[in-house]
This record gives sequence, C-alpha cells and structure tokens, in this order.
Amino acid sequence: DHVFRTLGADALGYAPRQGLERLRVLVAEDLRRVGLTVDPADVLITTGSQQAIDLIGRALVNAGDTFLTEGQTYSGALNALATTGARVVGVPCDDEGPELAALDALARPRAKGLYVIPSSRNPTGTTMSAARREALVAWSRATSVPLVEDDYGADLNLDDTPSPPPLRALDPDVFYLGTF
Repeated sequence: DHVFRTLGADALGYAPRQGLERLRVLVAEDLRRVGLTVDPADVLITTGSQQAIDLIGRALVNAGDTFLTEGQTYSGALNALATTGARVVGVPCDDEGPELAALDALARPRAKGLYVIPSSRNPTGTTMSAARREALVAWSRATSVPLVEDDYGADLNLDDTPSPPPLRALDPDVFYLGTF
C-alpha cells in the first residue's frame, strides 16, 4: 500500500539500468565507512554479488580464457565464471589468500582476472592482512590482471579486530562487489 501511495503506477515500471538513484547514493555513502570514495554514478545495483560476477565475467572473458580464483571459494562465483566459458583455475592459498608465487606461475598466458574474498573468506572465515592486500594490488598492476574483490563479509567481524582497508581503497581499478 505504501509503495502504491508514494509511487503510484511508476512502481510497476522498470527501474533505471544502474539501479534507483537514491539507493546508489546510499550505497556510495555506506562505502565511505570502509574507506572508499565512490561516486553514485559509478555504483551498479545488481541482485547480488553472483550477478555482478557474471556481468564482469561476460565483459572480460572469451571462451577458453583463464580466470583465477582462490583455491577454495564461493561456489556461486565458480558457477558464474564457468557459464562465461572461462577456464577457472584455483590458486593455491595459505591462511591469508592466494600465494603470490603461485599467482605468478598461473597468470601466464595472461589471466582475465583474479576473484578474491579478502574479508571473512568463504569458506575459511579468515581475513587477508593489509600486507597481503598490498601485495595483491602490486601483483595486479605488474601483470595487468584485474582484481575482482567480493567484500560480502566486510561487516562480519567476529573478534573485534577491524579488517584492513578493501583492495579497492588501494587501487581504484579493482572491481568491488558487496552485498547486504
């Protein structure tokens, strides 16, 4: 009733392609809390990170291209990347995430991206240190392999230790995904 009273027939139409402007403004404001400065025009609302992964994969991947992920990761990301025709390759990890030496070996021929979950990693629940995040950004720049950061767990803080800044705070070219 509230929706029809306030929006009328507009409630039955399609939303703008990027998502409702008011929601994009609120998301941009919320991202400041984790150290990101984002213009609402740069926010794209999706149905969740899995849809965002699918869109990124479709934009970057041609059938048979390599796309790197952490060795153990979100199965929805693996499925979304596989449907793009990517050859999904799991990177060996330690307690902090992808091992840098393994990344160097697997990035050739040039991988089309690296999907990582730096905070409250799925399925381990561990969090990458600031030093590992900086090393991943440096690796990405050196190899020209884009980083896809799924920060779904940014607010899952079980030990009262704040998470290091997102990868996107270190490099504005990182694809940053989040969910509510």
